[in-house]
Amino acid sequence: MNRTKLIRQHLGLTQKALGEAIDCSQACILAYEQGRALPHKRAEKLIEYAATRGCVLDFNHVYGQRPLPRWVSVDVDDAVADHSSAPEGHGAEPAHA
Repeated sequence: MNRTKLIRQHLGLTQKALGEAIDCSQACILAYEQGRALPHKRAEKLIEYAATRGCVLDFNHVYGQRPLPRWVSVDVDDAVADHSSAPEGHGAEPAHA
């Protein structure tokens, strides 16, 4: 899968929202996700924006020379929706007998 798309999905953004965050259109994001080269200036804005969301990236991550980091942040909505599978004491309600 395309790196721009993977990063966007991790950030929980639509193509339009990412475009707004890095000053380009949704159509540009779509083109980048379909293989058009991400310009250096846009990559820099993507790296800066991701950092504001707790995702540390560099140009090697964006352009594929380095594996993407294993992000450990959990989306609050996902954690709430998935609380039933969390171990006791980590978000799951204790079992009542």
